[in-house]
Amino acid sequence: MHWEGKRTTLLDMRAIPFFEALRESLPEWSTKTPLDPSTPKPGSLNARFPKIEATLIQQLTENFEIVDFSIREQEDNAGEFFMGGLANWGLVGQGIGAERDVEDSIIADSLRDVALDDGRVDVSLIHAEAGSGKTTLLRRVAASLSLEWDQVVLALKPFGEIDLLSVERLAGVTGRRVFVIVDDAANYSREITEVAKAANRAKSRVTLLLAERTNEWREATYDFDVLVDREYELAPLSYKEIGRILDELEKHDALGMLSGWDRADQVAAFTQRADKQLLVALKEATAGKRFDDIITDEYENIPTSEGQRAYLLVASLHRFGIYTRAGLLHRCLDIPISRLGDLVLEPTEKIIVSRTPLNGEDAYYATRHPLIAEILVDRKLVSDRRRLDFYSDIIQHLDLGYSSDADAFRRLTRTNNRKILRDFESSSDRRDLMKQMITRSPEDPITLQHAAMMELDQNDLGAAASYLDGALRLAPQNAAILDTKGRWYIRMAQQTSNVLLKEEYLGFAEQIFRRNIQRTPTEPYGYLHLSEVYLAWSKLEQYSTEELRYVSLAHQALNEGLSSSPMSSMLLQKQAELVQTFDKDNDKARLIFQKLLEGRPGDTASRLLATRLELRERRYKEALDILVDGLAHDGTNPTLHYEIAHLMATDGSYSFERVKGHFEAALLGSIREIKPRLSYGAYLFSQGRYSESTKVFDEISAADLGKRRLRNTMSFEYGGLSGKLTGKVISLSHASGRIDYDHGATSIFFSMRDVKTKVNIDVQRDSMVIFELRFNDRGPIAVAVETSSHTRDIETQIPLLLPGTI
Repeated sequence: MHWEGKRTTLLDMRAIPFFEALRESLPEWSTKTPLDPSTPKPGSLNARFPKIEATLIQQLTENFEIVDFSIREQEDNAGEFFMGGLANWGLVGQGIGAERDVEDSIIADSLRDVALDDGRVDVSLIHAEAGSGKTTLLRRVAASLSLEWDQVVLALKPFGEIDLLSVERLAGVTGRRVFVIVDDAANYSREITEVAKAANRAKSRVTLLLAERTNEWREATYDFDVLVDREYELAPLSYKEIGRILDELEKHDALGMLSGWDRADQVAAFTQRADKQLLVALKEATAGKRFDDIITDEYENIPTSEGQRAYLLVASLHRFGIYTRAGLLHRCLDIPISRLGDLVLEPTEKIIVSRTPLNGEDAYYATRHPLIAEILVDRKLVSDRRRLDFYSDIIQHLDLGYSSDADAFRRLTRTNNRKILRDFESSSDRRDLMKQMITRSPEDPITLQHAAMMELDQNDLGAAASYLDGALRLAPQNAAILDTKGRWYIRMAQQTSNVLLKEEYLGFAEQIFRRNIQRTPTEPYGYLHLSEVYLAWSKLEQYSTEELRYVSLAHQALNEGLSSSPMSSMLLQKQAELVQTFDKDNDKARLIFQKLLEGRPGDTASRLLATRLELRERRYKEALDILVDGLAHDGTNPTLHYEIAHLMATDGSYSFERVKGHFEAALLGSIREIKPRLSYGAYLFSQGRYSESTKVFDEISAADLGKRRLRNTMSFEYGGLSGKLTGKVISLSHASGRIDYDHGATSIFFSMRDVKTKVNIDVQRDSMVIFELRFNDRGPIAVAVETSSHTRDIETQIPLLLPGTI
């Protein structure tokens, strides 16, 4: 512990063998005489602009990579890239990789005439789902701006800070606009906002080019204003893009199973997966297997247990965009750093990949892509207990003296805290994890606030109050913590039966939210929660006029927020809820949702609320149109695909292939989400594809979801699955039996507990029975089974419907 506290690792070697081993492991270039650092390389930034001082270059490289002709000298990672890894600078510098259709538009929109440059900051965002090619596109744009358009380009390093002063100095010395590339931009959303505002005040010629997952960006920027001038959302692959990808795969001998196919069949292999992420389409088309099977097979084939555990540890962090430091890996695995090579890194070559560290302080590791990390953790750490073990191990071994470990801890306790807690079904597991986080940093008010929010979600107001008191003791003026305190007062008012106490609690909450609005009028939470105070107050009033007055105040709070806050999604959602509940005006609510989705087309939560409104009025076509429109803005969203598939399957007039395509796209979501898989199994059953249906239910059972298993049966109105069905009992025991279905094509299980007779002897082998069909995680099950003497000559109903042609 003494040496670990000093960030020192003891090696079990003597000095002479150590230096001999070190010399043998060094690459050839490291033993050559270094070049004179004062001599700029041809094509480098300081060669193009000799006035740049060496001290400025040094300051810049502390936080940024300089994107210039030197990237062409870096070794490309084509082998890793065609396996699904992120493109490095050497790869894009050498022009490897397929061009995206939107690439030229981004470059054209970003360029400025030097003589006409007004010194205004410019912000562009590239966004899409994980695995869609955002990072590669961002780097290709950066390389093109530098190498082809002679622009000054910097790329923010992992763990770097956007050092505006150095960027401004660079713009001044070069007389050029400086392009700053920021990947995983949600992690820097507040910093980006502050930098953009400061740059505008100083009239700095700075362009920020950002990339982030759509949902991560929306979530990170909900509570404050990020001024984005242009957004580019990556659409599903076009035919031209697919052709260019195939050309690149062929050039680098990476076609896999597509080798030797004619171009039409190769294109078809991609277009069948066009609704999935580029990464997924690429791997499924070339490997001929489902993406999640590819990832899990890769894990199973790692030859050492240390390598497998290391892969899961690295993935547990990389799913949040966090890199794993070598020191953290060594402590979690409890193996010497000197053994990481043979026990971990060699067995996981091209599976666990190294990432360029900041200032060369330490080695960092990641999976090839965060989407791969997400799927691996989801499929291999299925039980809550295993996930808790892994995250507990990570939290206990983080060395908060390292900036990278401290950054990882902040992300786990802040931006990603809710996502981690949603992983756990058990309240005790969530509490256990939060307590471990607090133990590591007991004086961190934000961690205490998140613990309070967790307790509010679990309705333990006493525990929430204790955490809030601690957070406010450390940061009494923090608006976010005060907002949580206001929500606590609302919940206290809702739970007490004492009317005077209700009034007092709501008064305290109103005071907090009004004060927060005065301090930060552009943030939406104060207005939203103030409206909830008035709605809670309205329920106290016995007279309709007073109730309506408080409802009117709730409307007024929302309208004030909509006029003051640019982040209006949650306010519009609440407004739509109000007009439906109190005004009984669904048309007005429909217009609000329309306005909301026009401004934020990628807001899935609002889109689903708008869909529910249409379904309540049985406007199925309108509901489906809203969902399908969502795919134009978020083409890989598993939730949208599931809702579309479910509606189409219920309608029954859509082609089998179309419905199946949406169901399969939905299955890229978490394996712990049983409902989409259950629905897909039921749909295949309704179409007479019994073996395919059985395979889906077997996968659910194999996942070993424990308490998450869906023991309650579900019914589906797919094909002939609804209503009363008839069949013949073909086997029977004292506790259960099976019913012939579809003329012997398959059979359906039933339990004697579900037989609607006074005595079980009424049901016998060869009895004709009437039943209803339900599904659980083990497949189809007959319920409400009853004998019917008048059906002895009636054959089993055939449930199949011919697929439509839509």
